[in-house]
Amino acid sequence: MTFRSALLTLTLFFTACSTAKKETIQTESSSREIASQKWDLLSCRELFLNIVKPKPKFTNSQEELNAILERTNFNGSEVMSFLSRTSDLKKLFEASAGVSEGYSIREHTQMVYDTYLEQLPYFKISSVKTSENINIKRLYRFIISIHDIGKPIAIAKEGKHAQHKYTRPIVEETMQRFGFSESEISLAISLIDNDILGDVMQGFISPNRALLKIESLAEKNSMSVQDYFQLQSFFYIVDAASYPGLRELVFHEVNGKLVPKPKSFHELADLVKKQN
Repeated sequence: MTFRSALLTLTLFFTACSTAKKETIQTESSSREIASQKWDLLSCRELFLNIVKPKPKFTNSQEELNAILERTNFNGSEVMSFLSRTSDLKKLFEASAGVSEGYSIREHTQMVYDTYLEQLPYFKISSVKTSENINIKRLYRFIISIHDIGKPIAIAKEGKHAQHKYTRPIVEETMQRFGFSESEISLAISLIDNDILGDVMQGFISPNRALLKIESLAEKNSMSVQDYFQLQSFFYIVDAASYPGLRELVFHEVNGKLVPKPKSFHELADLVKKQN
């Protein structure tokens, strides 16, 4: 780009920002004029910096995804946008989640990400021991994005009850494509592909039966029952509590931390603590 072209581009850019500011001032009350003016100037500055700052170069998509997952200002939306470059996944993110609130898969998933970020400080998931020292925080940042990805297919073919059947192969294929290890994929599938905690809290299975299922998944992933239960509980909480109605009905806050109300959950937790 020549100097003259660059100068013309900047002139048009700041003119557009200025015009937007003036239009806002004309349509809003005087009490909002100052705030609007500051916001416009800030928006222009941020947009300008995004244009002129050097863009990171990645040699492949796996490297780009890793950069997204490691960002300090991570919020989840970038993972979904990255995966949506594949048309099939994009359609699934945009499809209905099959809930009465009318959320799409993308909307629900963003709500799970928001709850994850809110509750993360209260759960010591990074201290959990795994067989290959898996970066648990990084794993959660990814698997939340696709934890419900097969639900629209299940709804179309069999019904929402079959969501795990259609989600699992997509999770496996997607994680393999981006270089996740077999241990990471196994743990991801274990966390996503069950309703153990929901079933025990609704009374569909007993705490003792739930414990057997938790023990089996812990053994499959070469983890202690306590460590695996900690991960499974956290995953369940951030998923279920992302729905405002369920959050109010099923959980209460203890100094900011969400804790399930049902007695059966606490009975299961006590059984887990007693395991060797």
